[in-house]
Amino acid sequence: MARSRSRRGEGFGGAWTKEKLDILQRYLNAYTTALKKQPFQLWYIDAFAGTGDVQLRASEEGTEDFLAGSARRALEVRDRPFDRLVFVEKNQSRCDQLEQLGAEYPQRGVQVENAEANSYLKGLRPVHNVRGVLFLDPFATEVAMTTLAHVA
Repeated sequence: MARSRSRRGEGFGGAWTKEKLDILQRYLNAYTTALKKQPFQLWYIDAFAGTGDVQLRASEEGTEDFLAGSARRALEVRDRPFDRLVFVEKNQSRCDQLEQLGAEYPQRGVQVENAEANSYLKGLRPVHNVRGVLFLDPFATEVAMTTLAHVA
């Protein structure tokens, strides 16, 4: 659900942003529920994690809507929560906000990485007994094809 705050700056997105995040949330819940009786760990990696909330464009009344972003929605999976959540973000200020978000869920295994997504993803290595979701939703950033070849 959207929350309103007084205007602080330019946001992005619109109705499609909410729809995309709602689809992601339904997928994450279905994915974890389908795997809840399996013996492996479930991981979630968000390569462009942002802050945990999405600030939509300001309305004409001067308020902005804030939606739960992909990181927060992954944390809110309930039926079979992820065992580990890795939030990758290049901007230090956003990482600080992700750290605060992780502190709201101390039992959830949150790891915040202040890193450029391509570099971080290329450093991933296979881990035995783990299944997971890698969410790539860049804003004004591109994922290199060599990165995709590495994580595929």
